[in-house]
Amino acid sequence: MCQVNSAIALPKDDTKYEIAIRVADKEITTGEAVFNKGSYNRFNFRTTVDAAEFHGPYLNVEDIGGVFVYLKKKFKLGGVKNICYYRGRAADFLNSTPEDLTWVQLNPDKAINEVKEPHRAGLVGLKISIHDVTKNGTIDWDANKVWGKRMARRPGNKKVRAYIF
Repeated sequence: MCQVNSAIALPKDDTKYEIAIRVADKEITTGEAVFNKGSYNRFNFRTTVDAAEFHGPYLNVEDIGGVFVYLKKKFKLGGVKNICYYRGRAADFLNSTPEDLTWVQLNPDKAINEVKEPHRAGLVGLKISIHDVTKNGTIDWDANKVWGKRMARRPGNKKVRAYIF
């Protein structure tokens, strides 16, 4: 299961991007952001149980190796390309009930060379849960306390008062 909330510090202001998450041979794409302003994109994307399920020839999660998160941009010529990426280990995402978002820092893809400054490659806030059925048995995602509840359309408002003298 995966959920992508937002991305910040993106390469170009006022541009809609896409996020793709790839685990082994399974790729899940968010589509274009539902809201963008400045260097911020909000996605509010969560996979369904059917879309997230993957059957592969791996013996366990350690055999899968890496989890990739790609920042994609649509070009006038050449279509959609991966311009930034993050590579993590699949073993880092074995928690089936991640309470907090994980913020991953993207790296510019030097083969595409769209992003010149590494600090403008972006940060993506997401939740990923990888469940090994052969080791842990089946899981009911709808009964899970994190994945079973409905995702909020927007983050909740916080009220902050500052007294500056």
